Amino acid sequence: MSESAFDPIHMPSVSSEVLETIEAGYYDYSMIYGYSDLSYTWMRGNVGGEYRINDRFAITLDLDYWNLNDDQGWVYGNETGSYYVIRTGFRVMSLGF
Repeated sequence: MSESAFDPIHMPSVSSEVLETIEAGYYDYSMIYGYSDLSYTWMRGNVGGEYRINDRFAITLDLDYWNLNDDQGWVYGNETGSYYVIRTGFRVMSLGF
């Protein structure tokens, strides 16, 4: 059997003026919009192609590009960045049955 315990937490008493100054009383999420000012713009583009080897088979190629500009980094810092994805494939149009 195991045992555990927590040390008691003693919160200091503060005046109502201090509480109003630091806005410590907004636990109902009514002021959540004031905690963060997220603003960003993004761009997405994609292009793809297919080359038919014959009537039954084709090779495919697709490219996706994403770009995010964090106009107002706040919670996690500046989240600006971009990435791309390249997909290739082999398509079977008919198995000839």
